[in-house]
Amino acid sequence: MKKLGTITIICLTIVFSFYTYAFGYDTVIYETESGSYRCVVKKENSTYTWDLWNKNMTLEIVETPQNKSALESFMESISQLKRQTVKMYLAIGYLLICLGSIVYLAVKKKNEYPKKEAIGFITPITLITLFVIFDTAFEIQTLVTDANYYFQILSN
Repeated sequence: MKKLGTITIICLTIVFSFYTYAFGYDTVIYETESGSYRCVVKKENSTYTWDLWNKNMTLEIVETPQNKSALESFMESISQLKRQTVKMYLAIGYLLICLGSIVYLAVKKKNEYPKKEAIGFITPITLITLFVIFDTAFEIQTLVTDANYYFQILSN
């Protein structure tokens, strides 16, 4: 009895999938989101429709040769923004580990471990991590500006 129910569910899934494909219902091709921006690309028959969001507005745009470049640039800005945000979180986590190590070594007993060598090793790594954090913050700000620019172009 369970086998018959499983086979029925599989068959219905296949039939509904074919029905959806054959009659041209929209299919999500690509979706990305970062911060207050979101982009969903759907294909309906042979037409691509882009749903774009920012914190204040939602747009639904049909792709044409005139707006294709701006749409792709907006999508790329959001994708890069997402990657840079993850990079920022990882760098901040690494910085906290480095600072925690320095604090731990500073309060540890004098004769257990050579503190100066360890702190001398961790300090440059911490400074490099700070540089990565500031560089990533600048890159995130640039990408937010780019995404806003392309969103404004597409909303006109």
